[in-house]
Order: sequence, then structure tokens, then C-alpha cells
Amino acid sequence: MQQQELDRLVGRTVGKADITGAVLQVASGDGATDLISAAGDFEPDSRYSIASINKMFISALILRLAAQRVLGLDDRFADFVSEDVVAGLHVIDGTDYSRAITLRHMLSQTSGLPDYLDDRLPDGRIVHEDLRAGLDPSWPVPLVLDTVKQMQPHFPPGQPGKAEYIDTNHQLLELVVERVTGRT
Repeated sequence: MQQQELDRLVGRTVGKADITGAVLQVASGDGATDLISAAGDFEPDSRYSIASINKMFISALILRLAAQRVLGLDDRFADFVSEDVVAGLHVIDGTDYSRAITLRHMLSQTSGLPDYLDDRLPDGRIVHEDLRAGLDPSWPVPLVLDTVKQMQPHFPPGQPGKAEYIDTNHQLLELVVERVTGRT
């Protein structure tokens, strides 16, 4: 692929289906190809929200680590993090399910954890509404943990017939990846 072809493809994408801007980078593992193109509202070095794209990468890393037998999908999340991370993470009606959450629960959205983006925060706000209003504060894992521990979980982990799309799951799976790989 040549730069002109990439520019043409990215340029044609903008304006379709409410797409106001796009950035695309094409790179080969050997470094022979490294092209970047932007169109519409973006420049190649523009900052923008990647939304849920990180979930694909985190899921792929967890699945790769499971395939390499570095971890198992039925391993408990608590086995990869410190007690202060787990303590009070998932409490419903006085029952603490925090140590029962498995990596499979988190990947399959069956952990029942509160969602720091879509559920109402202790102060009454909903983060997704802030994002739609143009506010995009950073949500590092320690802030996610502190916030989620003050929120009501949806259901016990792995409850049959229950699933809820929860951004918290993948934020916390990052801790597992960091622990087993030794890399951020």
C-alpha cells in the first residue's frame, strides 16, 4: 500500500454514517511499512477517545496468556491482585463476592460488578453523560476501584442468565495482564 492510496481510503470514509473524522495507521511488524493518514476533524497526531477498542486488546492478551497456560480463565481475579484491590469490590446485601470473580466472569461480562461509566456514581453523576458533554477526565485504575467500591453491584458473579456490559471488567483485567507479564 502506498501513502496516496491510504489517504484516498481514509478521505472517502469521512462523511459516511456520521463519521466526522478518522485516523488510520498501517504498519508491518518488520517496519517495512509505516503509513498514517487523517481526514476530517483529525490530524495524524490528534488526541481522541479510543472508547472500547482497548477491550479487544485486553481480551486478546488474556486469551493469549490462557493459551500459553500462564493463567486460566477460571482463575480468580483475586489471585492476581493485592488484598486492598479486592477488599469490598463486590458486596451485595452484606455478602462479599469479591473473591469469587473469575477472569471468565470479567471477559464474559458476567461479573456483576458496577459500571463506573454507565451506572450512577455515588455523587449522582453518570460518566457517560459527562463524556457526551465533552468532558473526558482520566479514569486510572485506582480511581475506578475507589469509585466502584462505593457502588452497588448488579448481581453475584456468574449468576445463571445474567450478563451486563460493564467497562469496569476490562479496566481491572489490565491489572492481571500487568501482573503476569510484568509490563504496563
